[in-house]
Amino acid sequence: MSRVVVVNSLSLDGMMQAPGRADEDSRGGFYRGGRAQPCNDPVMGAAMGEGMAQTEALLLGRRTYQDFAGVWPGRKDNPFTEVLNNTQKYVASRTLREPQPGRPAIRPPHRRPPGRQQEKDQMKQYLLSVYQPDGPAPPAETLALISRRLDTLNAELKAAGAWVFAGGLHPPSTATVVRLRAGQVLLTDGPFAEGKEHLGGFTVIAAPDLDAALAWGTKLARATTLPIEVRPFQDEAEEQRRESRG
Repeated sequence: MSRVVVVNSLSLDGMMQAPGRADEDSRGGFYRGGRAQPCNDPVMGAAMGEGMAQTEALLLGRRTYQDFAGVWPGRKDNPFTEVLNNTQKYVASRTLREPQPGRPAIRPPHRRPPGRQQEKDQMKQYLLSVYQPDGPAPPAETLALISRRLDTLNAELKAAGAWVFAGGLHPPSTATVVRLRAGQVLLTDGPFAEGKEHLGGFTVIAAPDLDAALAWGTKLARATTLPIEVRPFQDEAEEQRRESRG
């Protein structure tokens, strides 16, 4: 009979939440994220890696799996990456669709509702626009924290099958506006409209409805600490209905 071996980071006073990073899990107002990081050392890392390598499979929760998928595949010179990429993974989730690189994450068949592909085909696309204030960029450490949060969120979007495209934009001063005047093309440097805020980046997602899109928009707002505008794209059916009414 197989055994299930539990590996948890637990403080002496019973704290388990977010041991690795300050932004790992702030649910419930938790502010002590990253508490275990100062205590890590190569000896502990080697012991953990060796123990993980002896398992036939890894059993992960959805949040842990998505966090791992967004961090470990690209890291080198550590005892975890090879194990995590090449060990079979079982993930407790009703929403994940894409596996982490390496051997796939397996979900029990009853967690795959029928008609999933049909649901995906019927999903609408939404534009999540990130608006940031004009002025100097935040400190490097703040940008690094936001970047890590975005990496984690993008991994979650991809794992849920909701990610379509994402990208950041250079400052408005790099923009060029193309206009037609009297049949002639006129190019002007700078943004089309000046303002206190500008479009700094965007993410295109696929979601079944506006509520789901707003949920992703909320996560993006938390990751960036910036306002997020959520707008649906027009689809062919909407255009056909509009044309028929016209």
